Amino acid sequence: MDIDVAEAAYQAADTPPWPRPSELGHGRCARCDTSGWTVAATAAISDHWFGFDAWRTASRPRLCIVCAWLYATADLRRHSHIITAAPTLQQAGPSQLYSLLSQPLPADTAVAVILRPGRKHVLPNAKWGRIAADDTCISWSTSDTGRLATMKRLRRLGFGSHQLAAPAPAHTVLTKLEPAQQLEALDAWQALDTWRTRQPWLQIAIRATMPEPAAA
Repeated sequence: MDIDVAEAAYQAADTPPWPRPSELGHGRCARCDTSGWTVAATAAISDHWFGFDAWRTASRPRLCIVCAWLYATADLRRHSHIITAAPTLQQAGPSQLYSLLSQPLPADTAVAVILRPGRKHVLPNAKWGRIAADDTCISWSTSDTGRLATMKRLRRLGFGSHQLAAPAPAHTVLTKLEPAQQLEALDAWQALDTWRTRQPWLQIAIRATMPEPAAA
C-alpha cells in the first residue's frame, strides 16, 4: 500500500487540532522512525507505558503527530475499528465485524479488535490484510469465515459467549434443544476445535457474533 494503516486512520478521522503548537519540535518519531514535527511521548502515553520494545528508542522518546494521535485518542482503545486504504475509519460493533469477517479480509483493509478496553497499542500494531488484537496480528482465511458462520449458528441455538469458549457444549443449553438441534450443536462444536487452541481467532469470533445492544 502507498499509505500505512496509521496514516490512513489519521487522515480519515475527524481529527481535532492537537497538539498545541507550543508542544511541537523537530525530531524523529520513536514509533515509525519518520523525521519532522514531533511531541514528547508523554503527551500521549503514561509513565507506566510498557510498549517500548516495539519502538526505536525508549530514551526521551518523541512521537510524530500521527503516532501521538494513535496513542492519545481514547476512542481508538475503547472500540474496535475498521480501516481501509481509501482512506476510511469506521467504528466496528459486532454486526460490522461479522459482515466484514464473513469473507477473507481484503488486502486494503485492516481491523483493530479491542478485546480488553484501554489497551493503547492495538491499532498502532494493525497491518493491511490482517486483524490486530491484544499483542498479535492475525490472518483471516476462508476456513475462518466458515467457522464464524458455525459460531453464529451456535449463538442462534442459545449458547452464550462464555459457553462458546468451553471445550464442550453446556449441558443446560443442550438439553433444551430438539434431538436434531443437539446433533447440530455437537457437530458445530467439533468444527470449532481448531479455534480452541487459537485464542485470538476464537475471541474475535465471539466478539463478532455477540448480539447488538438494544436501542435505548
